[in-house]
Amino acid sequence: EQELQQQREEEERLEEEERRELAATQVQAARRGQLARRHVSGLRETRAHMRQQQQREEEERLAYEQELQQQREEERRRELAATRVQAARRGQPARRQGA
Repeated sequence: EQELQQQREEEERLEEEERRELAATQVQAARRGQLARRHVSGLRETRAHMRQQQQREEEERLAYEQELQQQREEERRRELAATRVQAARRGQPARRQGA
């Protein structure tokens, strides 16, 4: 009977050890899951930040291009106005001579 008692105690000890190992494994898995979620969250934040940065850079580029386009149009208008003024001045002496 003592042998049977020792066998039961050994089985209980082994079962308790298995429960502890299972609990430790679950804790480790939960911790790995937590770390993985943090990592994924960090990646998402980084990606969102990069997208925002790219969007800002694209907006700045478009604003710069629009400003350049406006400057070019203004320059063309000035050149056209200067050409018209020069043509008008060239036409004045001819009109005077013709008159």
